[in-house]
Amino acid sequence: TTITTTTTTTTTTNNNNNTTNFSPDSNSQHQQQAATQIESRKILPSIERGSLVLACLEPELAAWAWERGYLSGHGKCTQGLAPIGKYVVAVAGDLVVSTRAGIKVNGKLQPNSKASRRDGAGRAMPQAHLNQVLKQGELLLLNPVVDSFDSRYWGLLRVEQVVGTLEPVLTWD
Repeated sequence: TTITTTTTTTTTTNNNNNTTNFSPDSNSQHQQQAATQIESRKILPSIERGSLVLACLEPELAAWAWERGYLSGHGKCTQGLAPIGKYVVAVAGDLVVSTRAGIKVNGKLQPNSKASRRDGAGRAMPQAHLNQVLKQGELLLLNPVVDSFDSRYWGLLRVEQVVGTLEPVLTWD
């Protein structure tokens, strides 16, 4: 499936006008500062199940994903990394359970949601172990693609991590 999208993103800079850029040779103090900074506040349309969103990963996870080549180094997220584009498949009140077959939301197995034990380069992948009803502000993000790097590996995201929404313009299989 190929999706052509338009992006709707509105951001305002935080009170201190601080941003932090990440590079592979950054020292650990710089990375710790990046982990505690919030680049911007987001003003977004309603996020609901089925929305296609752009989201920034937590700094430590983002740095790990960047080192493995899962993220681009050119974006608006903390550390200068690109956000990920994923579908919202669970929101507050939804029951999310990880199973051997994949991730179930309210009892329904999500397509192609089984986590792989290794990535395409043969490296071990983390596994999210989920068995909970999502609280207000929590989201589960997936793509219906077998090898997508999404919530099956890193778990839930906070709605505050969403920096934009995408609207499919043209899709085909």
